[in-house]
Amino acid sequence: MKKLIAVLLGLISLLSVSGCDAGRPNAPASGEEAYGSNEITITAGDTILNAVMYDNDTARAFMDLLPLTLPTIERSGLAKGVHLPEFLPYDEAALTREYSLGEIGYWPGGDIAIFYNDTRFEQTIVDVIQIGKIEQGVELFEQYDGEVTITRTRPEERIFEYERSEMYASVNGAEIYGTAYTPVGAGESMPAVILSHGYGGNYNTNASYAQTFARHGYFAYTFDFRGGSPGSRSDGSTIEMSIFTEEEDLKAVVSMVQSLDAIDKERIFLFGTSQGGLVSAMAAADLQEEICGTILLYPAFSIVDDAREMFSAAENVPDTVDFMWMTVGRAYFENLFGYDPYTDAARYTKEVLILHGDRDGIVPLSASQKAAEYYDSAQLYVIEGAGHGFGGSDQELAESYILRYLREHS
Repeated sequence: MKKLIAVLLGLISLLSVSGCDAGRPNAPASGEEAYGSNEITITAGDTILNAVMYDNDTARAFMDLLPLTLPTIERSGLAKGVHLPEFLPYDEAALTREYSLGEIGYWPGGDIAIFYNDTRFEQTIVDVIQIGKIEQGVELFEQYDGEVTITRTRPEERIFEYERSEMYASVNGAEIYGTAYTPVGAGESMPAVILSHGYGGNYNTNASYAQTFARHGYFAYTFDFRGGSPGSRSDGSTIEMSIFTEEEDLKAVVSMVQSLDAIDKERIFLFGTSQGGLVSAMAAADLQEEICGTILLYPAFSIVDDAREMFSAAENVPDTVDFMWMTVGRAYFENLFGYDPYTDAARYTKEVLILHGDRDGIVPLSASQKAAEYYDSAQLYVIEGAGHGFGGSDQELAESYILRYLREHS
């Protein structure tokens, strides 16, 4: 996974002596407001970096030069520099010799500087114009001495580091275990994606999707359904599990995520694979006003047909059934008779994204095609050659559809 940081690049020619003022505000003395929503993307080897530019003439002129691919220059163990192809305009009144860790400056001699060490010198020898601020990861430049490519960043292209943590929800006195992926530096009002695993899966099943969403600025939460698999870390038994208990679990998780201070409650999405896709569709229909969008990957709308094919009637369902790779109880099947998942899910009137492989041997593509017809508004994309579950280039294609949907509906 490529490292995500926030940064710009640069250097100044000569710097001077002895420790930074820790009490100095992070924002520069001049040009303190961010340059709109404009950011910089820097590729340094295998590392992707992001930086916010300030609102001054020098910063704007620098951005007008982009894209640039240039070598970096070491400056006295304090900063890394890039020599620009032309001089930039600047306001003499804004020149300063003060800096803080991660600050970005322009030296009127034609260099951009990024300060990665705040313990070596107290001030620069020459005056600089502050044009940006590194959010984190400035230590990269202590060792990196290669070429960098700097481009403007569209908001949807920004890449974040993320933190992974355990987080619990509860339903009817039972505990639901989950993992949160929180993008670092995404702000105090993040959109959220809640990911539901399929039959026999667990909180790790959709971890790669959760990581992708977090890298793009979405709080992502994966969890274990109660009794969702023999190794589930949530309470409950597979004998007691059904799509209806899983719907209860998902609603409890939605409530928990809504309670988090950093989440934008108007931008919560449900994402589900296979049985988790069907459960997400069911929950979204009941939480019409609370769910911003729904993303279904090979959703198991065929589950009722499967039950009827196996038992023909509810009274024929035994107390336990060895189904696929685990044992479930009568509750898993008996309430499916008389249930119409298509009509139920179609109560959700916002646009739905459905992805399905044309070689799925577990849930037929026709089930998603039928669901798309029932919904008021649905995008159905068929992944050619994909089976039940996406990997490799199939997953990359799926993620491109999903990220576009998230951007359009956030």
